[in-house]
Amino acid sequence: MVVPKKNLSLCRDNEDNMVLECCLAADADFLITGDKDLLEISETTLKSEFSKLKIVSPMAFLEYGK
Repeated sequence: MVVPKKNLSLCRDNEDNMVLECCLAADADFLITGDKDLLEISETTLKSEFSKLKIVSPMAFLEYGK
């Protein structure tokens, strides 16, 4: 179980911010999603809070590292 410790406002869909908050609390490397609002967050915006998180589609994740 992950308990977010910081409120974020990076996504245009406010409900998706809780997913990002969980990623931050878990120190996640990847967020694999088909959600367009999350996928469209710019790397610059993402880097403001995350040092390593990459938001990718399931297909992109399967191709990652090949």
